[in-house]
Amino acid sequence: MSPQEFSRFLRCHRGVTVSLSDRLEFLNGWYLLLVTSDLLTVLGTVLKIGIEAKNFSGYDVCSILLGTSTLLVWVGVIRYLTFFQKYNILIVTLRVALPNVMRFCCCVAVIYLGYCFCGWIVLGPHHVKFRSLSMVSECLFSLVNGDDRGDTGVTGVTGDTQVTQGLQVTQAAHR
Repeated sequence: MSPQEFSRFLRCHRGVTVSLSDRLEFLNGWYLLLVTSDLLTVLGTVLKIGIEAKNFSGYDVCSILLGTSTLLVWVGVIRYLTFFQKYNILIVTLRVALPNVMRFCCCVAVIYLGYCFCGWIVLGPHHVKFRSLSMVSECLFSLVNGDDRGDTGVTGVTGDTQVTQGLQVTQAAHR
């Protein structure tokens, strides 16, 4: 039964209108995911053929389409894991935990961007590794992982003794 037939039946026989959320229950998200993935694959492949034939030079568009298509294919594999009992437990856990994980990731992204902008504005004029926003992000990510502590505190500081002392204190505190 289609959503239109369902809506018409309830309107005629029961006098009830069906809400949009109830009509969307008929839409299978997995099929929508698969169709979208297939469309992106076909479009990306056509663009790739055009690039190979030197008729098109949109490498970025092609790579975005094919990369997104590949991501959606792997997300679609999750559907088939639900058919096995051991993997179904994992999928149910992920489904329940996903909203909280997304909220956590959004909060962490805001905090990380705050640190990036702070490092760019405060340390940018004084340190080589903080001159551009992309360099700040790379440097702060490596500092979080503990990869680049010594080099960041020692090299690249120009002029300001307060910044130099602050970086040395921070470096000493992490040892």
